[in-house]
Amino acid sequence: MPVATVVAEAVQPELEPDLRAALKEALLVTPKVRIVQPGTLGRTEFKAKRVVRVS
Repeated sequence: MPVATVVAEAVQPELEPDLRAALKEALLVTPKVRIVQPGTLGRTEFKAKRVVRVS
């Protein structure tokens, strides 16, 4: 089964359970959540793809 992982920048790593719960409620899936320090993720990484074309 595929696993969804969310990487989020936050100063407070203790927000991880709250973020996981909010995502589960909104998306009806329970993703793995990893909190990293602000500035860790590159600005072009993890941008949402609004349309994915499958050929």
